[in-house]
Amino acid sequence: MAPGGARLNAGSFLSKIQTVELKNTLMNLSTKSNQELVDILGGSEDEILLNKAGEALAANNPTNDQLSYVMEYCPDAGIKNKAWEALAANNPTNDQLRYIIVYCPDAGIKNKAWEALAANNPTNDQLFNTLRYCTDKSIIAKAGAKLRENVGISVPVDESSLIKQIAHEVLSRPGSLKMDQWHCGTAHCIGGHACLVNPIAADIEKRFNTQTAAAAVLPNHVSLFFEDDDKALSYLTAINNGAPILGTN
Repeated sequence: MAPGGARLNAGSFLSKIQTVELKNTLMNLSTKSNQELVDILGGSEDEILLNKAGEALAANNPTNDQLSYVMEYCPDAGIKNKAWEALAANNPTNDQLRYIIVYCPDAGIKNKAWEALAANNPTNDQLFNTLRYCTDKSIIAKAGAKLRENVGISVPVDESSLIKQIAHEVLSRPGSLKMDQWHCGTAHCIGGHACLVNPIAADIEKRFNTQTAAAAVLPNHVSLFFEDDDKALSYLTAINNGAPILGTN
């Protein structure tokens, strides 16, 4: 019983303790190491604490890896943007540049990161992942062109004609689409089908691998490579019936 005979509400008491702990943590952020701030960002669910920890970390000469925690976990868009700018200006690696391209909401920072990546001999895997995750059409076009340059394609394959050809092949042979593997017996994913029906893709597949070959001829469809059978089949059925093709609308 509380003083005076009143029953103490356990939930209210716990809330008060948590509030005091939060205030104490907020007051002591300036004394915490960068690693401790990273631990807060990765472990707390309190938005106020996350924002304050992100601010403190961003102002304390963080490494590029530590900045990624601010961008991933800090709720405040302004704090995130400052972290993106700091990362872009701090000699990022190609993988960190790709991270900016994929996840940064600021178009200006994103485009600067792409220019830096393109000038720094990106690998086919880095270009593939840019195509897989990036939704910016202009960067998809540039990453596709860079990948084609890497694999020796001087004239782009007609992507619209190729995906229509793949749609016809898949729909005329039920059971021939299997999205969880490039090739599986007589079934293939969309990228695998591209390497079967297109001689340029087939040649690239022999010289590099299926992933690189498929992305080089279907750059606007790379994100689709990771959909399940039903979604991929629905898309192929739709374009076979005249629906818009990815990258053309």
